[in-house]
Amino acid sequence: MNTKQLFADHIRTFRLSRGWTQEQMAELLSTNREILSKYETATRGISLKTILTWAKILDVEPSSLIPSLKNL
Repeated sequence: MNTKQLFADHIRTFRLSRGWTQEQMAELLSTNREILSKYETATRGISLKTILTWAKILDVEPSSLIPSLKNL
């Protein structure tokens, strides 16, 4: 599994663990469901700036949004 797919899976898991739909998380992140879906399916890369913005909006540490790479 590559890092892009690992991140996509992690974002999906993060969302589901909170019981949010894609629409709900997209609204919180000031984006739309289609863009969030692309992040979750690894068809769109995500910048560090976006990760930092999401962490601030979600009130979490940025590292909690980044999956562990030790299994690669």
